[in-house]
Amino acid sequence: MEVHKTFKSTESRDVEVEFDSLAEVIFGMKMENHHLAYILAFLDSIKNLDQWFALTISEARAVPRELRFRHVRTTKSSCTNCSGSGYIES
Repeated sequence: MEVHKTFKSTESRDVEVEFDSLAEVIFGMKMENHHLAYILAFLDSIKNLDQWFALTISEARAVPRELRFRHVRTTKSSCTNCSGSGYIES
């Protein structure tokens, strides 16, 4: 079952989510780098807690001619040299 969460403009974006209910994280096209790094570091910490935790991490990419977005598996990962302050792309 897919569940999509949308927020009203006055609604807080802070939500509690049970880890086992996550299947995919999609990074928005205009997300700031420090937000990406924070989320990647958090997802790494979840993977370290549960070796069976499987999660797809994608990015939204614009398809201008079709006026839509497509989800592409991300090449970003946490940076191990900067204590999670950044990310790298492979």
